[in-house]
Amino acid sequence: MGVGGSTASAASEEKIAVQNIGHFDHRYDAVLVASSEDMVAAEALGGSGRSYPADVVAKLGEGRIVVMMMRFDKVELVEGEASLCVIAYSNLKTLEWDHAMSGVKLVVSGTKDRPRESYVVLRVANSLELESEAKLRLRGLAQAGGAQRGGGPAINLQFNYVGVFAGPTKPKPFQRKRANLSQHEQGKLPQLATMRDLALARHTGSGAPTRSNDSRRQRLALHEIHKGVTSLTVVSTQERGKPAASAMLAVESRLELCRGYADVPGVRYVEGHRVVLEASWDEVVGYEVLDRAHQGEHANGVELHLADGRSIFFVVLDVLHAGHAVEHFWNRHALAKNREPMPKSTHGRVVVKVTTLEGEVAAPPRPRGDLDVVDESGVLVRAGADGDRPLSTRSLASSASSAKRKSTLVGSYVKGKKPSDWRLNPRVDKFWDHVVKHQGWLLKKGGVAKTWIKRYAVLYSTAMGHFLCYYADFAKSPLFHAEERERRVIDLSKTTFVRPRSNNKEAPANSFDICTIEREWTLSAESKASMQQWLRVITRAIDEDVAVVPDDELVFLVKPRVDPSMQLVKNEYSTALKVSASGVAVCHVSASDEYQERFFWCYTDFFKWSILHHQGKTGLQVSVFTSADFDVKDRHEFLFRTRDAVKLATAIEFYIEKFMAAMHLYLEGTTAALANDAAPRAARDPADSGLNMATHEMGQDAIVTDDLLGTDPGDALDDDDDDNSAKPAPPAPAAAEKNGHNNIGSILDLFTVEETAQPATAPDDPFANSLHATDDPFAPQPLDPVFVKDPVPPPLDEPPPPPPPPPQ
Repeated sequence: MGVGGSTASAASEEKIAVQNIGHFDHRYDAVLVASSEDMVAAEALGGSGRSYPADVVAKLGEGRIVVMMMRFDKVELVEGEASLCVIAYSNLKTLEWDHAMSGVKLVVSGTKDRPRESYVVLRVANSLELESEAKLRLRGLAQAGGAQRGGGPAINLQFNYVGVFAGPTKPKPFQRKRANLSQHEQGKLPQLATMRDLALARHTGSGAPTRSNDSRRQRLALHEIHKGVTSLTVVSTQERGKPAASAMLAVESRLELCRGYADVPGVRYVEGHRVVLEASWDEVVGYEVLDRAHQGEHANGVELHLADGRSIFFVVLDVLHAGHAVEHFWNRHALAKNREPMPKSTHGRVVVKVTTLEGEVAAPPRPRGDLDVVDESGVLVRAGADGDRPLSTRSLASSASSAKRKSTLVGSYVKGKKPSDWRLNPRVDKFWDHVVKHQGWLLKKGGVAKTWIKRYAVLYSTAMGHFLCYYADFAKSPLFHAEERERRVIDLSKTTFVRPRSNNKEAPANSFDICTIEREWTLSAESKASMQQWLRVITRAIDEDVAVVPDDELVFLVKPRVDPSMQLVKNEYSTALKVSASGVAVCHVSASDEYQERFFWCYTDFFKWSILHHQGKTGLQVSVFTSADFDVKDRHEFLFRTRDAVKLATAIEFYIEKFMAAMHLYLEGTTAALANDAAPRAARDPADSGLNMATHEMGQDAIVTDDLLGTDPGDALDDDDDDNSAKPAPPAPAAAEKNGHNNIGSILDLFTVEETAQPATAPDDPFANSLHATDDPFAPQPLDPVFVKDPVPPPLDEPPPPPPPPPQ
């Protein structure tokens, strides 16, 4: 599927569809989920006792089923023979999409006689298909001048998204409600001082970040994908009540953890080739993690409490990931036994609550992925496990046979592909359905000619989080190949948002973007239904990893322009900002390219940040607290010149969201959390939750380019399967050029619990308005001058003005 001409033909077909879609009416079966009182006539709200077609109920589920008619210039809801309501496109204010639940909310603007907005919430079989049609119809109506011809006003419509989804531009930070992994109310956080201590302990201890693109998490995950276990190096062991070992173990020893499958137990300890301990998770009654690396302790590890009364302490080299692996498998086992997860844990959790178009509700069941392996032509190669049916009872289509792989002549010479036999790997076959959540074919731009070619993609669930890998062919996956043949690995814990419609103008139909803090990935499914399934399983995986934090760092070379600390070399690119899980390390780069840390900012230290524009150049202004009591009067204002200002700000915002998600779970089991949950909401003290942490959100006028990664030609990866290409950044907004920087925003609470859920606003082209402060209820207001030390920073290319002379 898909070679060079397919994208051109898809664009041509879309253009024809825009011109002609207005001549046709399309109907969609939908469930009427909710509606304002004035949207649907009161006498029509009954509908009880009505019977619906079985096939429609099977697709949509239970509820009040109506028909949504998409017409030339309006949408109509019909129930039976009765028309419930008619909404002109020109009267719509927003279309809010919840693709995870396949829902849409139509919000109608208020009028002079009826100032309150009206709305109706619908659930359809495929909201992605409905959104595509809505965009085609609005574009066609705009081209035909339908609104003006009918005498109505012009169409000013915004597309909003719920959850991890977003439109063409980056969603505004901290305004969207992420998944809640806890029963506690979203937004509760420990005291700022507590969070800062935890962040410093992680940064100086076992959680010290690894170098960029050198993630230990990813190596452990790939080992589990290929070997079926998370393997941790053990330095020594000690059984409680027995004498301690006098020295390190003389042979290589490892602790192997997994869910338990076939003849492999959940816990296995091996010294050399000798198995010392084997136990299932039913035999593990508890565990403790001892991590005092930040205090200089070397004997850090995990103690497992067994049902036979023994307690064994394993001293490991990597205590951070050892603890995460144990809690992942413990929590997954607890889930299977209908028990609560380990308090304060971040790995192996399931989503408890999600924010939908109706507000925060209990999370729906986890979407089921496809575990069948099919070849490029759709022929079944291996049948996956059927739901909860044991692996031993599933059918194997080709496990004992072999088949020829086709290969093109170009592929044979250029990529070394040759027709070869494939056989099922029996060792991997035992655990494959435990680590795989979904698999199938996707289009990916790559190859020598940079065309859209098929790749076999697999979504894995590991103890280190979820990873999306793709291969040149299904036969290159671990299920059939002994070597690691992943062409690319996408760490979904690094995802900032997902676009249900790709920004790539060359992408074929059914394309979507996965946007991470490092780059953007554009993938294309074979159909709308396949795309919907991929997005559902991917976004649920992202939600489950909301508190899973990457362990490597992002490094940005910057030029300090304003440095109140007097510790950095100004006006030179000799400073590096290293952004990681716990904060930002500000380092001096020596002549030998060594990083010398000058100071470290925890994410609790950030007061606000702003992206500045000046004469086509960009910079990041950062305001940080300098006192332990987080007094807004004790702050330092830094200004860093960097062309990657947008990417840098995105990384900071991403890690703050991750940090707060983990801190929200840290409250579990504490007395303060239980007391706050029991207290009436109005009686709670905001100071108890640490919600005074301040931020500045990056406004719409601060975005310089749609490419959030700011990729430069020199940064492109030298790989035949990389489709990142540098794009010139559009000119900075006029207001930014005039003022030299975007407006400094007000102090915002990071997790503000609202009575009514407000999805993140992301304007969509070409019929959506740009955001303005008067339109956006979350738009920041100017700070009071008493809180602003330098309201107008100096130009990026000029030294700061000298201070005024003291009064005579």
